Amino acid sequence: MRRVSRLAVVLALGAHVARAQNDSTWRDHDRAARDARLRGDWRGSLAHLERMDALLGGHPSVVLAMARAQARAGDTAASIATLDRLAAMGIAHDVAADTLLDGVRAPAEGLDVARRLRENGAAVGAPRVVATMPDRDFVAEGIVWDPTRRQLLVSSIRHRRVVSVTLDGTVTPLVDLARDGAWAAMGMAIDPARDRLWVATEWTTNMAGGSRADSGRSAVLRYALRRPSAPRRLTLPPGRHEPGDIAVASNGDLFVSDGREGMIFVVRDGRETLDTLVPPGTLVSPQGIAPDADGRRLFVADYVRGIAVVDRATGAVSWLPRPRDVAVNGVDGMILRGDALLGVQNGLNPDRIVALDLDGAHGAITGVRVLARDSTMLQDPTHLALVGDDLYFVANGGYDAYEADGSLRAGAVQRAPAVARLALRPPR
Repeated sequence: MRRVSRLAVVLALGAHVARAQNDSTWRDHDRAARDARLRGDWRGSLAHLERMDALLGGHPSVVLAMARAQARAGDTAASIATLDRLAAMGIAHDVAADTLLDGVRAPAEGLDVARRLRENGAAVGAPRVVATMPDRDFVAEGIVWDPTRRQLLVSSIRHRRVVSVTLDGTVTPLVDLARDGAWAAMGMAIDPARDRLWVATEWTTNMAGGSRADSGRSAVLRYALRRPSAPRRLTLPPGRHEPGDIAVASNGDLFVSDGREGMIFVVRDGRETLDTLVPPGTLVSPQGIAPDADGRRLFVADYVRGIAVVDRATGAVSWLPRPRDVAVNGVDGMILRGDALLGVQNGLNPDRIVALDLDGAHGAITGVRVLARDSTMLQDPTHLALVGDDLYFVANGGYDAYEADGSLRAGAVQRAPAVARLALRPPR
């Protein structure tokens, strides 16, 4: 799950960014940058944006805002250099349609960077749709692979259910969360050794049915896959939590990211309690979780800051360093494959599926490879699952068709969510 709310300055950009923790220094700079911009003080706004850039480690939306402020302040050369940095990140932007960048289009260097930003929207990869959900308003979120039964499982936020999907595209109902007294079906995790399915669930405005008296309630459900009914329910503490993404380690420990409170829960195998691993506010908006093969670390996609490394025993958090031209923001679903983190970046323009290459010790990101990028297919992609050397992902979840109050957005065109397959090269 993602896109809880947005930075003030990024609101003006129309880009995707998630909620900040309450005492964030960069959030103060965000407000100050917006206020200066509204006063027409572009240099003052730029000063705060540069501080945000340093604190967030190069968020593309902030980089674009810097380029706009530089252009409006009359520093065309600096604006072009900043746009060049944005292009190197693989971000697409229509400079010709951006009135705040009028000045950068005249020089040859400006025309060149505008071309590169435009070309970053070109299609990459050859994913193929293998299954389509039965309802246009299905609103798909999670996808996992059940190796025992050789089927994919896909969760529905709106219809509060989980369906099974065979590799030939047959879709069959599997779990009915509404019947089980739960809410929207969010992220999922398969524990093949114990034949379990974990499903995160929360009350949300864009699910069908349910009682508003349950607003603010959330839980994780544990199903026995041999008979997926009467789940064991572990309820999150009172408050507006968002258990959007979950992952299970090989030892059976379950990890739950809370994108709203900026924290990580853990359910140790053999226990029946949700314990705090990473305290609230430590992260900004944690999303996908990928346990490392060493059994000691978790990689956590923070929608705003990048990729966090969490010690599974202590909850200590550090951040994966990466090259300046690698954008690691806006990652939703994420899994580990060999020496690469495979992620769905639905918080950048354009949406894309990427491989973040790691060094041998998994201590740093060394580069990024775009595996799939296609604006006709990837429209609000969400999670992904690995089946051998094939990557399956939800190509168009449908969440963005709804307003915060659960109503359909004006002019929204709903397409039934699809599962796509992308053939990968063997891992290095």
